[in-house]
Amino acid sequence: MTNKQFFAIRIALIIILSSVVSVAVNNKNYIIPIIAMALATLGLLFLKKKVKEVTEDERDYALAGHAARWTITAYCYTAVCAMFILLGIKDTNPAYEIIANTLSFSIFGILIAYSIIFKFYQKIQLSKHKKWYIAIGAVLIVLFMLVSLRVLSGEDNWICQNGQWVKHGQPDFPAPTAPCR
Repeated sequence: MTNKQFFAIRIALIIILSSVVSVAVNNKNYIIPIIAMALATLGLLFLKKKVKEVTEDERDYALAGHAARWTITAYCYTAVCAMFILLGIKDTNPAYEIIANTLSFSIFGILIAYSIIFKFYQKIQLSKHKKWYIAIGAVLIVLFMLVSLRVLSGEDNWICQNGQWVKHGQPDFPAPTAPCR
């Protein structure tokens, strides 16, 4: 396969993926986009191995690293400024405090993820057991996803049953105002 063919397939896959995601989100089905993105990523990784030409080199990776570092830096500085501005005006609208807290947690999450991934790659480059580190990293990511699903699973939530909102557990927020169907 040539780079030109791979590029055409990649564009077609992006069009198909965006269509699947938009239809699924429009139908309020949020699991299908996750599955579709995972399948598209795996498909692209498989097809990329079939390309016989050079698709990228060390310079591309160096540029990507610099771009990622500057992107993280710019996002963190911008988000911190926005967070402090929103905290300063939270008296005008209480929702600003929630947005500010979300920004602070996103900054924290990005910086922790960056630190962990940086250390992970540092260990891989210095180690002879690269496959073991990759396998352990994959297992940790799957475990993190499973724990996240459990924590965010809605134990204390409102459930729609027979046209009525029914308490499930002890939700700390009032019943939704949207009609229950």
